[in-house]
Amino acid sequence: GLSNTNIGASDSKEFIFSCVFKYTTASNSNYLFSMQPVYGTNDLFYINLDNNGDLNVIGYTVGSYGSPILNVKLLNNYLKLGREYSIQISFDTSNTSNRKFTLNGVNIPDTNWTISTYTDIVQNFSNSTYTSIGKRYTNEFFGSIGELYFDTNYIDLATNNPFWNSDTNKPIPVRTAMANLGSNPLICMPIDASNPTKNYGSGGDFTLNGGGLVGARGASEYI
Repeated sequence: GLSNTNIGASDSKEFIFSCVFKYTTASNSNYLFSMQPVYGTNDLFYINLDNNGDLNVIGYTVGSYGSPILNVKLLNNYLKLGREYSIQISFDTSNTSNRKFTLNGVNIPDTNWTISTYTDIVQNFSNSTYTSIGKRYTNEFFGSIGELYFDTNYIDLATNNPFWNSDTNKPIPVRTAMANLGSNPLICMPIDASNPTKNYGSGGDFTLNGGGLVGARGASEYI
């Protein structure tokens, strides 16, 4: 996994997350992305795949496991073991209509989510001192992750998905997406095996924790 101890995020009601991934083993330890107040304590924000193959997006207020802001589940009839996916998630908790899941360029309708909590409260990102990709504490992601992008702003993926090329039906590299958007996100990582910890966003480079990268697999390199 990859980690960063000073991502420099600001609190926000908005976020955008994009990555390419493939998971190979059903497990509650499949954390694509996690933000914690300190390493080894409870999360402030995380995205994971559980034993059922459901993708969960969970967010809390200030402090470890404070009041829930966001608890959304994408049902597992979309996500299968051993398949490569490009997924984008964009939420604005101040507007219930501003929430989008896009999978391989296709918008997922609300009928395929369950929403336990969706609260108009600022999400605590700035208290996060430990940000992880493909890792949470000692848990490692079972599969592959690449082309990851994260920032505290909202993009309406239904009208403009900067991470998917509808002409070629393939993912757009995150550095190209960043250039096209004219933005400087917190995280923009192609996760290139030659320089796996390099973050082209504003949040600083990451640290590689164990293992390494092996070869190129389709859309990008993977951890």
